Amino acid sequence: MSFDTESRPISEIFSRVAKYSVPRYQRDYVWDKVNWSELLNDIVFTMKYSDTNWSHFLGAIVLINQTEQNKLKQGYVFNGINEYDIIDGQQRLTTIYILLLCLYHRLLNINTESSKNRAKYIQETYLTAPTVNATRELKICNEAYDVDIKRLYQSILDNESVSEENVFYKAFSYFDNELSSYSFERLVMFQEKLLSINVVEIISTQEEEIYNIFEVLNARGKKLKQMELLKNHVMKYIQPRTTDVVDKAKEKWNKILNNCKDLPDEDSMLGHFCKCYIKKRAENSDMVYKLIKEEVPLENLSRFLDDLVEYSSAYAIIASKNDDTDIEYFDIKRNYQVRSLLAAIEVLYKREMITEDDCKTCFHNLRNFFFLFHSCSYTSNKTDKAIANAAFDVYHTKSEMDFKYVISDVFRELSKFISSSTVDELMFTTSSMHYSLKNSAYKSNHRIVKYILYCLYMPDQRDTVLDQSRLTIEHLLNDDGSVRNSSIYNLTLTSGEINSNEPKNRGLVEKIGILKSQSSVIANQKLDEYLDAQGEYLEDKRKNDLKEQAISNVFKYEGSPFGYTKEMVDGYLKMKRALQSDEELLAVLLERGMNIQAYLSNNPAMQDAYNRFLTLCGTTS
Repeated sequence: MSFDTESRPISEIFSRVAKYSVPRYQRDYVWDKVNWSELLNDIVFTMKYSDTNWSHFLGAIVLINQTEQNKLKQGYVFNGINEYDIIDGQQRLTTIYILLLCLYHRLLNINTESSKNRAKYIQETYLTAPTVNATRELKICNEAYDVDIKRLYQSILDNESVSEENVFYKAFSYFDNELSSYSFERLVMFQEKLLSINVVEIISTQEEEIYNIFEVLNARGKKLKQMELLKNHVMKYIQPRTTDVVDKAKEKWNKILNNCKDLPDEDSMLGHFCKCYIKKRAENSDMVYKLIKEEVPLENLSRFLDDLVEYSSAYAIIASKNDDTDIEYFDIKRNYQVRSLLAAIEVLYKREMITEDDCKTCFHNLRNFFFLFHSCSYTSNKTDKAIANAAFDVYHTKSEMDFKYVISDVFRELSKFISSSTVDELMFTTSSMHYSLKNSAYKSNHRIVKYILYCLYMPDQRDTVLDQSRLTIEHLLNDDGSVRNSSIYNLTLTSGEINSNEPKNRGLVEKIGILKSQSSVIANQKLDEYLDAQGEYLEDKRKNDLKEQAISNVFKYEGSPFGYTKEMVDGYLKMKRALQSDEELLAVLLERGMNIQAYLSNNPAMQDAYNRFLTLCGTTS
């Protein structure tokens, strides 16, 4: 092999008498504020623990030693500066160089003898390299933007403003602004930590080999899961950095993994948690970890970890409630996006903020909404945004009353996605409302059709509970694969024994007679109501009866399950926004709801608070 691999600090990279060139074919400089803040936060974090050997690792950089190749060219004259092409790492090395320029600028601005001496040291050691002709060259060269780098450097030398047209203006301005309040001593510490950043440096003189290395580093291997990346981030930055705290963090992480052990993908839980925890949305499922790094400050990681433990526990309950008829519906329909909201509600129940009845009411109403929604052949992606917003709002409620107002607003918002006329017209027409062993398009609907019929039949059972596991689907009109005979209103449920031994392909009148006399399902004992005097099947009557049972009873959706009117909900939410800046008044609102004004006005001890309330909310509520 003709390449060298070494782990070394940035100080060794930039203190060489060398120039690092970004070839023209490399992509543009694309790092932005997210990347800059992440790097800056890492350096500041190491400064906080300056009494330890803590340092930041920046990854691998891949270089081609062009000097050795150039020496083989006829007529080449070595100017004393070794030249390297950056194959991998140009974003990182360019950003470090810009940070060094900012340090240089800040030290010059302090304008003391010590600061100017250190600025000169940075300039001559890390920013420029001497040639054999007693001139100096910048240590970073970009074939596409070399003019911008040189003008940036020259602006600092001349104490002039950097042009906003400069490609590196935003990066320089960001770092320069962040360092503007630093004292000389803090800049010195920042310099030490910046230069102590470690990289793995891979250098070769053979281009073909170095590109193979680049491919191995960037295109091969299994992609890390979001949870794996998050674990590394948490364990790295959890504070304070004591053995006890780190050990407890490991225990908490193991609890999270244990809560996720039965999930097909723990990353899905993490994505749903972020919808509850962070108002901003990840661009896609692969960007959740990045979003957490952006939005959760390092000093809040300990609280974040506790909250994730709590949420993962609630999520595990939601994902494993096979005996809960409402949640079973979402599993059958594979509508997993609603889990973010279901788990948020479960968290509040586990915190004892809301009652079990509150929880069940919401689960049941959500099930009913989506049943009606899906009955119109709508897909859940139409409601994903509304559910995600609802999950965030519900998770952050502060009291039972607050929850009821917020969730009432959620249900009212969801009402906009369905209309009674559309539901009445389209119910049972969607393909999922059909089942047939003779038609491949309907064969996979066994679970959902059985579930719907079970839910429709249960209210009539009264004291007798149906065992869903022992029930099978029976066609009233024999299964021929047609749309008509496969429709749910031509189907019923019966025990496996009756289905296999009795009805089979008998005539409709005989089949209904067998079900009436032998089935324990009450609905089957009433099927003769759907035969006319000639023994013909009154399928429209049964269709309408099932529809009425579904819409008005079993799957009835309540736009306001807790009885709050639109005016009450709107008024409460408006006051909640208005009182955000007043903790005392907000606490009263969370406890009293729409009775806040009456409570304040009738309480002499709250006169000052009442006056503030009138100022913030107006004279009437």
